[in-house]
Amino acid sequence: MRGIYFVLGVVILLSLASLAPALDVIYDNSDPGCVVSDTWTTSTSGCYGPNKRMHTKGTGSETVVWTVPLSPGWYRAEFRINSNTSYAMDARYSIVHRDGTENLVINQRRSSTSWFLLGGAYYFNGSAVVTLTDEYTTGTYVVADALRFRSVFSFVQMSDSHVGYSMGTNDATLVANELKTLGSLGMATYGFSAPPPSFAIHSGDTTEYGQQYWNTFTNIINGLPFPVYVTAGNHDSTWSSIRERIRDRHGAPFYSFDHYEQGTRYHFVTLNSPIIQSPRAGFSREELDWLAGDLSALEPNTPVFINLHHPINGASDPKPFDAYRLLETLRPYNAVVIFYGHGHNFNTTTFDNMRIVQGGSTYDAAAGKRGYNIVTVSHDRVHIAKKIYGQETSSGLLNNMLIPAAPAYPTITVDAPAKDAIIQTSSVAISASINGASGTVDSVDFEFNGDGNFRAMSGSNNGPYTANLNLSAAIHGRQWIRVRFTMSTGSVYCKMVPFWTWDNFPKPRWMVDLGAGSQSRPAVADGRVYVGTNGGADGGSMWCVDASDGSLIWKVNMPADVVSSPEVADGRVIFGCGDSKVYALDALTGAQIWNKSCSGPLYGSPTISEGNVYIGSIGTVATNAYLYSINAATGAENWKFSCYAIESKPFVLGNTVFVGAWNSYFYAVNTTNGTQRWRYQRNSNIYYSPADSWPVASASANRVFVADREYVLSAININTGLADWTRTSVSSQGLTPDGKGLLIRNTTGNLERATFDNSTTWVRSASLDSAPVSPSCNGSYAAIVDQDGLVTVAQVGNGSLVYQFMVTQGYQLHPVNVDSNGRVYASTLEGFLLCVQNNITDVEDWNLY
Repeated sequence: MRGIYFVLGVVILLSLASLAPALDVIYDNSDPGCVVSDTWTTSTSGCYGPNKRMHTKGTGSETVVWTVPLSPGWYRAEFRINSNTSYAMDARYSIVHRDGTENLVINQRRSSTSWFLLGGAYYFNGSAVVTLTDEYTTGTYVVADALRFRSVFSFVQMSDSHVGYSMGTNDATLVANELKTLGSLGMATYGFSAPPPSFAIHSGDTTEYGQQYWNTFTNIINGLPFPVYVTAGNHDSTWSSIRERIRDRHGAPFYSFDHYEQGTRYHFVTLNSPIIQSPRAGFSREELDWLAGDLSALEPNTPVFINLHHPINGASDPKPFDAYRLLETLRPYNAVVIFYGHGHNFNTTTFDNMRIVQGGSTYDAAAGKRGYNIVTVSHDRVHIAKKIYGQETSSGLLNNMLIPAAPAYPTITVDAPAKDAIIQTSSVAISASINGASGTVDSVDFEFNGDGNFRAMSGSNNGPYTANLNLSAAIHGRQWIRVRFTMSTGSVYCKMVPFWTWDNFPKPRWMVDLGAGSQSRPAVADGRVYVGTNGGADGGSMWCVDASDGSLIWKVNMPADVVSSPEVADGRVIFGCGDSKVYALDALTGAQIWNKSCSGPLYGSPTISEGNVYIGSIGTVATNAYLYSINAATGAENWKFSCYAIESKPFVLGNTVFVGAWNSYFYAVNTTNGTQRWRYQRNSNIYYSPADSWPVASASANRVFVADREYVLSAININTGLADWTRTSVSSQGLTPDGKGLLIRNTTGNLERATFDNSTTWVRSASLDSAPVSPSCNGSYAAIVDQDGLVTVAQVGNGSLVYQFMVTQGYQLHPVNVDSNGRVYASTLEGFLLCVQNNITDVEDWNLY
């Protein structure tokens, strides 16, 4: 059955018995229905079946005619020939198919015995009729042996349309119009044609700015004569994330579907590589858990194709730690190709034994890159060619790649350290074995935290191979090793294992497994910790745990992602959700008190002041986003201020609320009636908007402070809305606990304390970067986390280091919290909630998940 698609989790129609791969249709010259003229001689040498037929040079009147019964569909036709230097170099075949008759001149003189392409792709409506004549000019014999028909389908890989930017909309429309009429496409490099596409995948950056142009993009692709399966790119996620739009279209931000071709199942997985409301790439815990569950339901031989936006073979986006987490999830299954975009190029390579293919761009005609990939799958072979818009044929990219009959990656077992083990000594023993690899083991070594310094391991045969890693110089916290086996065949196989280490303080007081990734800064109030989690098809959640030991008090499932950092006041925990609502839950029980519908997802965090909640939305399209004032007790709307996509946390001072938006402006709004006092613009380019760092203000300084995406900190006069001064190389800012100074996140690596007049008080090296993640302060402590997961706790007074701890090895793009005792509360995309501190007396209360 051809052309049937099922989005998994929605419809399942076929029994497991129907998932077995269909056999190729092979029809021999000796089979019934093959008619041979009387003058053909018989030979039993080197034939497929009992014999083959041969003929000397003639006029074309003597023929062999195969009439082959086939299920309706597209096929490639192949002929089988044995190696012989006397065969015809220009044998004459004809193939009758649905659309007519094609005459072919084929070289039968081959250096090996195998199947060779006769022609295709052809659509046969019940049978194929192939005729071979005795006419040729060069050679001694023309030979008739078996024919093979292989079911074939094709699909399109598009990427990086950037609808809404420059010529992006026009170019995407041109490409879509070409695809509307695309029939069988000549793949001249490979000597055959691809059938019309059955569907398309889009590898992200559908738009330039996100939701503002989502409808324009979907209007373009919805006119295509086949389904289009879409994922998000960094441009779709940074300013006004399309995550909920993909949920609307496909049921979840990440999802899968099946294509069945003549009974063979091909499984397609669409992953969401951008972190929510961020250009950075990473894989949240629930996404990889979903992927493992989705693949575990497959038969082992089912071919799997993966589509995402970011390349996994770079030094960042995603970080190697996340790339290896993805590969470890895929290893047990028959993963064939990862399709990706991002770079606007057409190319292919392998990364850690995984084939990866970049899909070019429907944009960028000036660079000669406007086009797409045509992917043809012929039973157990994949052919990929790039197609530049307007050209008649495609050009080669990847030819005749074998789809393995079963998962081909050997099994590597790391007995020590175990995944997520807690190592509380100054060294760790490493032990690993390999099974199922071809050849013998030449060498085994490992690297630590991706340092590229591979250390030798000792052992023999398939293992175990062992080594010892000294941890005395490692910062406590999250670590990983990658063991590498090099085989005598030249093949290299690896396995990554994450774990935790500490042999003294600092170390976690407790650690909770949230079961899903988190981008929500934990809120600490009245002996409790509150934090939100991301979600897939089933949505996210809000957690409440005991601050002393991490034990669960309550958990409430939510309809969508809870990226918003909660705030707690007057017995209510208040936060935004991706389902376009603000929620207030009872802080003690988790019972819902009220919810308020807003315009679009709420990925920003609320601020509560004088009994009112201030929070911004990103809009359903970016032009109808609002800053809201909501009564904290009842959920009633006081007012809403129309602006642009908002993801930062507003700051309230007196009767003014300050917030930045993704339209280049920073706003001062009257808290009483929601009218604009002023707006400030330092750079008119929206890419550099002051929109994702959390602003702070001081009444004594009469200034509000905010960093923009050009990494310039503006000190804006509260009365005039004009900048009193600016400071470069700043990605975010915070207030000291006494409200008398600034804490500045410097893009060159430092945490700095500064006066309100821009004088530096102290500088603390903290490996910081350009991530717009604000510092947290409480009592005498300041805590900040870099984008690599390193938390630095310093004394607010003089900047002296208190401690450092690694909370993750993936991206950390949201703040941590710190209490007056210097304890840090952090949540991670890996799905952990930690309470870390530098000293402790109640050791017996530790709760390490």
